[in-house]
Amino acid sequence: MNRHSLRLRLVAGGIVAILIALAVSGAALIVLFERHVSRTLALELDVHLKQLLSNIDVDPQGKLVLMQPPVDPRFGDPLSGLYWQVGDDHGQLLRSRSLWESAVELPADRLSPGETHQHEAAGPGGQRVLVAERAITLSADGTPVTVRLAVAEDLARVSVATSAFTQDLSIALALLGCVLVVATWVQVGVGLHPLVALRRGIAEIRAGRVRHLPSSVPTEVLPLVEEVNALIDAQEHEIERSRGRAADLAHGLK
Repeated sequence: MNRHSLRLRLVAGGIVAILIALAVSGAALIVLFERHVSRTLALELDVHLKQLLSNIDVDPQGKLVLMQPPVDPRFGDPLSGLYWQVGDDHGQLLRSRSLWESAVELPADRLSPGETHQHEAAGPGGQRVLVAERAITLSADGTPVTVRLAVAEDLARVSVATSAFTQDLSIALALLGCVLVVATWVQVGVGLHPLVALRRGIAEIRAGRVRHLPSSVPTEVLPLVEEVNALIDAQEHEIERSRGRAADLAHGLK
């Protein structure tokens, strides 16, 4: 196809627009999916934290007692990526079996009673975890005890889910891009069809089978058709005038 072809230019422009649109929409969908997974993770941590809150207590000696640990089985698997720990202001620390011999490094922020904080922190094995924590005040024989509860989950879950989604989305967008390119080619062909009909009409005029181009054309092409027909009429009129002058000249010579 000639590089000066109008069809080629239109198709190339359409392909560029399709690629830009797919790239922008793909990036936006990935960001939205990652935010959705992060919000889901935060909601799950809040559920686990509420389970801890409903089962933690202190005995008369001030010892922390967890009547029932959270039910998720990942809390029992070492380094599973899901952890909980409970500590008080006297140095006591209860933690899930999944933490093994380590602990989640909590920031030294001051928590108001009943206030939940969520932030990233360092977990066991160098993991980056999302932490949800809350501080409550319990009573041990009338003595207030501040208890800090935290649950955490490995942020690698977000990365893995986002990576899998990106791969699936890339395949889907590639297929969609192919369909759109074919549709663009067909659309350009349909759009340029009146010009093909115009070329055929001019060929019919040159062959002497018709005198004018048909006016039943799309609105965008109609001005061109009218100009061509006007040009044909003007040429015919000029030919008639030339014939008349030639006849007058011949009569004068006689």
